[in-house]
Amino acid sequence: MRRRGSRREALPAATALEVFLREVRIRGLPPGVTPEQAAGKVFCVLDERLPGGLAVRLQDQLAVDLGAVRPACTVPRAASAHAFGREEFLRRLGALLGCDGQAAEQAARSVFAAARHVLSARRLLHAVDRELPHDLRDLWESDAVAPPEDGAEPSGG
Repeated sequence: MRRRGSRREALPAATALEVFLREVRIRGLPPGVTPEQAAGKVFCVLDERLPGGLAVRLQDQLAVDLGAVRPACTVPRAASAHAFGREEFLRRLGALLGCDGQAAEQAARSVFAAARHVLSARRLLHAVDRELPHDLRDLWESDAVAPPEDGAEPSGG
């Protein structure tokens, strides 16, 4: 059995949440703000702004459960959101994070960039998985070509 295959199966140890938070961290955050705080608070404010639980659906698309890092939002989610613009979004986010508008903007940009990165990669993988014939998927999913154990050249076809 190839060792690579078992390693691939072990990869889910890095949860979607860990991957997402790493992406948030890579993109930079204001001093004193953790990726967990930034993501949790951004989604709290999104809950206030987006109607019908769209923020929760975005988390679902990201396959990220922020429940472990997201504090209870100060404003309960409503079926209809309050219409407010960018400046109010950043003001509310800054109040939750305890920072100014510029730092809140940096946190929001990092969270949104990480979300776009994770979504685009996942959409690509799902699209490829759907389109490839079943008998070619193992080629797509393999990490590398293992050379024959006897040292012989692979046969052409």
